[in-house]
Amino acid sequence: GGKTYVFMGWSENPSGKTSPSPAEPVVTSVDSQLFSGKVSDDAVLYACYERFSYMSNMVTVEYGNARFQVSKYETTQEVWDYVYEWIQQNDGRKQRYSHIPANPSLFKRDPAITNGRLEDVRKRPVERVAWPEACSFCNALSKMEGLQPDHYDGTYSANVNLVCFDAGTIWLKGIKSRCSKTEDAGYRIPLVNEWKIAACGGNYKPDGSSLFKYSGSDDIDEVGWNRGDDYSNGGNAREMTHQVGLLAPNGYGLYDMTGNVIEWRMETDEVYVDIDNMNARSYKNFKYALGGGWDTSSTRSELSSCTHSFTSGAAWWSPNVGFRVFRSLP
Repeated sequence: GGKTYVFMGWSENPSGKTSPSPAEPVVTSVDSQLFSGKVSDDAVLYACYERFSYMSNMVTVEYGNARFQVSKYETTQEVWDYVYEWIQQNDGRKQRYSHIPANPSLFKRDPAITNGRLEDVRKRPVERVAWPEACSFCNALSKMEGLQPDHYDGTYSANVNLVCFDAGTIWLKGIKSRCSKTEDAGYRIPLVNEWKIAACGGNYKPDGSSLFKYSGSDDIDEVGWNRGDDYSNGGNAREMTHQVGLLAPNGYGLYDMTGNVIEWRMETDEVYVDIDNMNARSYKNFKYALGGGWDTSSTRSELSSCTHSFTSGAAWWSPNVGFRVFRSLP
């Protein structure tokens, strides 16, 4: 037998067979003997990269003047690992994405048992990801798939796709999004209105508010892993994240919008908290995340009150925070 490689994606595997359900994350073992002739380890890996596509995981949403794509699932540890490996193979001395860490998640071991089945820890959402790292990851995923990276720092230039975000400064001056409405627009974290439209799932009351209290249901346990209201019994999450896609989706077919991990959004607020002393010490750049997580109460997970703000340093992360990728459309 030849060597076995692990290929993580949603498209055809090198044997030519499609996965049973292409829309769901799958892992396919790739044996080097499947490739004719004498090939190097790198050749096999690059063949796998060429077959990887996140696009089949995206759902098109159209509401009013808004038109965009959003991932069915929160970004998983499996996908993070795969993009990280691509960075190691392709970034080289350019160091464009060198600051993106290996899987930073807390919940990488000890899979939970849900409905009598052992969960796949690789399909848990990646968490403990800082806001700048989520933006850079989206750029790396875009480059990997031949799309135009969307996030850039405050000094936009023609070389925006080469920008390496420095977490120590980006937290203060922020990262921008071009939101390019082109065929090759890359992945990015969402604008707040996009996230809210996606979370409503196409279900609205006459006044324009969400038909449901949570994303897809009035019962949070049906659609989101949460801590409950009293923080005493751990809720249905049992004090951990869970494999994505196990609970019911919303009307757009999106999973875990109000449970599992809360999700970074693009917009920030730059304010001086002491208006009588407007210096660097009083400057704050608020970052926001949306939704609910395994460590979020059911009340704070409601769509009407699920915005969470953070003012800590650039490297701030939490095991309750992850992200989901969006993409602009022409």
